[in-house]
Amino acid sequence: MLANVIGGLQGIIDHVMVGHYVGFVGNAAIGVSLQIFLVVLVFVSSLYMGMGVLVARFTGANEHEKVNRRSTRRFSPRS
Repeated sequence: MLANVIGGLQGIIDHVMVGHYVGFVGNAAIGVSLQIFLVVLVFVSSLYMGMGVLVARFTGANEHEKVNRRSTRRFSPRS
């Protein structure tokens, strides 16, 4: 919880400093880039949530080979 509060304060301080030194155009650029970043973050996290469902399903069925194939080999650079 403390890390989230500090992260929020860091964002506020960033906006204040950019607004002071760059101006409103800099704050607008931060806002637009943050929205793009959040879209990418939600997409990647949805991939990992789906992978977590498959890993839990195969682990519960005691199919360890499928667990290894879904989790480690899917995102390794070698595959």
